[in-house]
Amino acid sequence: MKRYLFILLFCHSIILLANCAPKAVVTEKPLTELIQPETSPQKAASLRLTEEGKAYLQSGNLIKASDVLEKAITIDTSNPYAYYYFAKLRSEKGEHKQSLGLLSKAEILFKDNPFYLSSVYSLMGKNHELLFQYNDAKKRYEQALKLNAENIEAKEGMERLPK
Repeated sequence: MKRYLFILLFCHSIILLANCAPKAVVTEKPLTELIQPETSPQKAASLRLTEEGKAYLQSGNLIKASDVLEKAITIDTSNPYAYYYFAKLRSEKGEHKQSLGLLSKAEILFKDNPFYLSSVYSLMGKNHELLFQYNDAKKRYEQALKLNAENIEAKEGMERLPK
C-alpha cells in the first residue's frame, strides 16, 4: 500500500512539473530603448528621467523618484510611462485616489500598448481594492487579464477579492 501511494504521488508530481513549463512572458524593456534618432529632445529627456525615476522607485527612494517623475511629466505631458510610474509611487505612499487620477491619464496614452495597459488596469484594481471598492477592483483586474492573461498582479488581486 505504501509503495502504491509513493508511485501515485511520484506520478502526480511529474504531471504537475510538466504543466509548469516556462511560458513566454513579455517583460519591461528599458525605456531608453524607445529613443530613436527622430525622437524629440523633450521626449528623449522625459523617457530618460522616467527610467531614472523607475530605478529610484524600485530601490525604495520615493522622494527622489517623485522629484524625477514629476520633472519627466513636466517636460513631456504625453509620456505615459511617467504617469504610470508616478501612479505606482503614489499608490505605494497610500495615495490611492491620486494614483487613480494618474492612471486615468496613462490609460488614455497607452491605448496602443496592451502590455502596459494591462499593468495600468492591474494597478487601478489594486487601488480600488485598497479603497474597498471591490466591484471596481474586479472590473479592472478582469480588464488587465483580458489584455495579458499572465499578469500576476491581476491574478493575485482577483484571488484576494472577497467572494
